[in-house]
Amino acid sequence: MAIKVAVLGAKGRMGSEVVKALNEEADLELVAAIDQDDDINILLD
Repeated sequence: MAIKVAVLGAKGRMGSEVVKALNEEADLELVAAIDQDDDINILLD
């Protein structure tokens, strides 16, 4: 069972690196990559 992770600030320098690293890990699942213009309510889905 993978740990579900949401990244806030995913389009920034650090956030994009975090997204890359999450995609390489088998035990972590990227469920949301959100940036400043995105609706934060996506986390509720």
